[in-house]
Amino acid sequence: MRGRELRGELDAFLAETEQDLVAFRRDLHMHPELAFAEYRTTQRIAERLTAAGLTPSVLPRGTGLICDVGSGDGPTIALRADIDALPLQDEKDVAHRSTVPGVCHACGHDVHTTVLLGTSLFLAQQAAAGVLPGRVRLIFQPAEELPGGALEVMAHGGISGVDRIFGLHCDPRVDVGQLGLRTGPITSACDKLVVRVSGPGGHTARPHL
Repeated sequence: MRGRELRGELDAFLAETEQDLVAFRRDLHMHPELAFAEYRTTQRIAERLTAAGLTPSVLPRGTGLICDVGSGDGPTIALRADIDALPLQDEKDVAHRSTVPGVCHACGHDVHTTVLLGTSLFLAQQAAAGVLPGRVRLIFQPAEELPGGALEVMAHGGISGVDRIFGLHCDPRVDVGQLGLRTGPITSACDKLVVRVSGPGGHTARPHL
């Protein structure tokens, strides 16, 4: 019974907030920020969470934040989105194109951030109504495109006490209205590898020889 009620409440929430969330995402798209420089993005997220009655905690470097919703005795579930943009020129001809030369949200992080924000606002309503079992930890991670963002979150207790964590990510292969789930890794890690080769010279087309 509660599941049917929840679906109706979610539909009503989306009908009420859809245009606002679209506007929020387009604002992020117009003002992209690179890894560990997401100050405006972090501030915009924190303002919306605070207005919803939540208490976000900005990470020490000033970009990215963590925020808990609910205080029940059930499990703690974490939801994670990345907030940084890429050093690429936005070539779209739309009103909400990037206003920052050489920087744009080309990997969907503005979408990820907005999805998690919308989820946060709905969960805040559920918690205020006393119907949210357990606790949900919201992780708005900085610097996904460079090494260090996830480490920053973990260093400051972002996943301490978390029973399960879900990374939110859009995928153009999944139709609108559907969700894709997978246990374990699904995309590549952001690692740096240095290889030094020493020995006699040889044909460059056959370095293994």
